[in-house]
Amino acid sequence: MSTERGVVEKTENGFAWVRTQKKSACTGCASRSHCSGIVGGNQMLVKVTNPIQAQKGDSVELYLSTSFQLKCTFIIYMIPVFGLITGALLAAPMSNLLMLGHSIGIAVFTISGLLVSVYFSRVLINKISREENINPIIRRMFSHGN
Repeated sequence: MSTERGVVEKTENGFAWVRTQKKSACTGCASRSHCSGIVGGNQMLVKVTNPIQAQKGDSVELYLSTSFQLKCTFIIYMIPVFGLITGALLAAPMSNLLMLGHSIGIAVFTISGLLVSVYFSRVLINKISREENINPIIRRMFSHGN
């Protein structure tokens, strides 16, 4: 379970914009399209589902599904590794079949395996993003604002 604390900046149609601290993990997060940086600092605004009807100024705890994060981490890191290895293993037989030089064949098929797997990873991440609710959700409120 991934949780984060923040302060509600504004609310709209069942969602809230919450100010939180930017983390280094933010750059690789699949949900980063729901966030926006605040100019001149290490804070960010995150668009979250607001089932508890938090209001501006409320201190809240956000929750993002760990299973979603684990799926995305596996897809982003492991599928390209498998593609790279598969391309390298297919390089020698395919080079002989296509009558390519051994070195050129290894380079072409290893890079091809990597590129195909990165493309496949992007397709999977986009599919998961459409199927699952990737919005963080306000789980509880710590204090009311003004």
